[in-house]
Amino acid sequence: MNRILPVLSAVMLVLFLASLCLFTVDQRQYAVIFQFSEAKRVIKDPGIHFKLPFVQDVRYFDKRIQTIDENMPARIQTIEKMNVNVNSYIKYQIFDVEKYYKAVGMDERKAVDRLRNTVNNMLRDEFGKHTVQDVISGKRDKVMEYVGKVANIDAERIGIRVIDVRIKQVDFEPSTLNSRCMSGCNLSVKPWPINYVQKVVLMLKKLKPMLINSAK
Repeated sequence: MNRILPVLSAVMLVLFLASLCLFTVDQRQYAVIFQFSEAKRVIKDPGIHFKLPFVQDVRYFDKRIQTIDENMPARIQTIEKMNVNVNSYIKYQIFDVEKYYKAVGMDERKAVDRLRNTVNNMLRDEFGKHTVQDVISGKRDKVMEYVGKVANIDAERIGIRVIDVRIKQVDFEPSTLNSRCMSGCNLSVKPWPINYVQKVVLMLKKLKPMLINSAK
């Protein structure tokens, strides 16, 4: 019995030291080893890794593709001075975790806000150069491809790669609908059943002859 206790104590001590020195990295994560709040080493490969006890600690960053899904639509004006509300989403991924940490630290919200502002500003610029018909049907893919490329250039400065930028929905503001209905403006576009704007546009197109006849 007296011999077993020292052995158990030694085993417990080894396990304790191992828990302080060893850590695991999941395949879905990056790990950064910090020493006195300074990043010393970035670990990208999954498995068991070593750190110095007491003086070093580990922080984890997600390497999976993340999605920014807009809750509040951005108010944007087209070249025809028509106000529309645009819902979009952004898919991004951290590719340079050291650059990412230097830019935003552990505050993911800073990166999200920066990406969202960049994309919304680009959407305003591009919508301002195109008609409603362009941005919801004819040139929509080209517009979004350009927005994604420009957003990616800015995102790479903070260690992020933009994977995709898409428009979920475009809606006219009520004031815009009222003014267009009163003027009887022709806004014919190709059918797109999943979009509310498209349905309204088709309705306005059908109403145009009636508005012209009533004006006579």
